[in-house]
Amino acid sequence: MGYISIPAIHARLPIYHGTDEAVLQIAAGHYEGSSFPIGGESTHAVITGHTGLPSAQLFTGIDGMKEGDKFSITVYDQVLTYEVEERQVVLPTNVKPLAIQEGRDLVSLITCTPYGVNSHRLILTAHRIPTPENSKEVEVNPEQAIMSDVLITALVILGVAGSMVFIVVHSRRRKRRVQAGRHSAKQ
Repeated sequence: MGYISIPAIHARLPIYHGTDEAVLQIAAGHYEGSSFPIGGESTHAVITGHTGLPSAQLFTGIDGMKEGDKFSITVYDQVLTYEVEERQVVLPTNVKPLAIQEGRDLVSLITCTPYGVNSHRLILTAHRIPTPENSKEVEVNPEQAIMSDVLITALVILGVAGSMVFIVVHSRRRKRRVQAGRHSAKQ
């Protein structure tokens, strides 16, 4: 879908559709039902990410972000820049802060809090600001971007290999059942 760059935590992450566990282990997820992160009046995109995972940084450190911090979202070749205007900690069932506000272009970043307990949600709401003319994208740690791409590639390869093993094992079992059925039918 796109990428999110968060300089305050030195992160550049792919944004995938959905927020299921498979997505959130490797990337940021677009919260289904919220606006797509393409900007525009009366939109409110919601991007979620895990914190505190031993295997990936993702949104770890986002709890240190404050009002005025900036991040950007890149979709296709359009870069949209946002500035954090509000921090809230709410119960997981409270979705009121995610509502569209008439005439505003908003993005909210959400993660579980506190680390290890995950009883609440930290919501950072940001409004759109002009993207600096001299920057195609907000500067990020290149090591983080490379590691994210390597992790995604490795997971895709593992998924393909796992599917192939499943197909081979399943077809062998089927073949054995058919042969066993023929053998017992002859007797």
